[in-house]
Amino acid sequence: MTEVKVNYSSEADTLMLYPAGDLKTVLPNDSDELLEKTFDVPESVDAPIAMGDKVGTVTLTLNGALVGTVDLIAGQDVARNGFLYAVSRVQAFFGGLYFRVVCILTAIFLVGYGLLTFWMYNRQKRQRVRRAGGPGNAPRAPRPGRPPSAGRGVPPPAGKPSASRPPSSGPDELDLGFLEDDFTFGPPGED
Repeated sequence: MTEVKVNYSSEADTLMLYPAGDLKTVLPNDSDELLEKTFDVPESVDAPIAMGDKVGTVTLTLNGALVGTVDLIAGQDVARNGFLYAVSRVQAFFGGLYFRVVCILTAIFLVGYGLLTFWMYNRQKRQRVRRAGGPGNAPRAPRPGRPPSAGRGVPPPAGKPSASRPPSSGPDELDLGFLEDDFTFGPPGED
């Protein structure tokens, strides 16, 4: 009577539909030209389909008057091809709204992460340049009430020895005078 396209099947591209039952009525002899068939079937159906499954309906009218409606059923069994079905599901997933939203959010996250990493790298680079005494890094003025050498990172003035090391006589001499004061040789109490 009519046919419909079948999805996910490698056996058949179309499925033939037949009326589920007979429709009996009395019609005039010249009614063939005035009888209208209106099919209510989907554009396509998804496999698997068993023979006898209801797929749609057909409505018969004569001069605008309803004669009757009959169910349309599948005329054969159609099996589903697992590979074709899996491919269509993957395509539906990647073409779906959920996947697009996840991709957009991931892209936003990666761009934000890249910008944050770039900003932190440049910040560390500027701090290293400042510590090394690079351009634009003039020594800071000491706080009121503190000597200039007490500031952090400011070396003591030239010509004055540092308080943390004893003065040396020169680069080749080693002053071991501090050892004599700490160690005594002989019985205690006798110098």
